[in-house]
Amino acid sequence: FVFFRLQGQLLTAASSDRTIKLYNIASEQLVPLSSHHDEVQYVKFDLKGQYMVSTGRDRTLRVWS
Repeated sequence: FVFFRLQGQLLTAASSDRTIKLYNIASEQLVPLSSHHDEVQYVKFDLKGQYMVSTGRDRTLRVWS
């Protein structure tokens, strides 16, 4: 799954390698985020674009700021 941040500067992807791929469109920088112990299934930004939530097959929910 691929998601855009509301302001359109960040692109995220949930990955089967247990990471979230965070891509800054302006700087073309890719940052992998890891915290889940199994496949990441879903990533979503809040309406203001300040927080990101991810869920995984490990039955965890993570809040990122």
